[in-house]
Amino acid sequence: MCLQKKVEASKFKHILDKKASEDDEKMGIEQKDWDKDMNDTFSNEQEMAPADIQELFDRTDDMEKNHALIMFSDGSFSESIGPSKLEKAMKEAEDVDTVIFNGPISDKTLQYLMVAMPSTIVGSSEGKGYEAPDEVDVWLADLHR
Repeated sequence: MCLQKKVEASKFKHILDKKASEDDEKMGIEQKDWDKDMNDTFSNEQEMAPADIQELFDRTDDMEKNHALIMFSDGSFSESIGPSKLEKAMKEAEDVDTVIFNGPISDKTLQYLMVAMPSTIVGSSEGKGYEAPDEVDVWLADLHR
């Protein structure tokens, strides 16, 4: 409309606003500025992990892909656990505080890790079929770093 009739931009805006106002009246829209009441802090961003979890994210940078470490209640760490030994290691582990996994946390991986009953799981990202469990804190590097 603006280009065909060569209408000045400010006049075109006025015509457009008038048309929008008429349309709102026809449709019965009472409050045009409904979005003004919304919270300004709305966002899709995940919360940042605390400093102690950030340190565990840093540990994953030095680990082999799809390997795990167990942090025990006394603060010590296990040796690196490869993917083929993960299930067995989790069954045998005692006093587990945190499991660090350098790879995507899939439903199958989560099932293995939950056997050790950790309070926290640190991983790289969400994997296939991942659903956050209620009984443990899960921190993912690609969301919380």
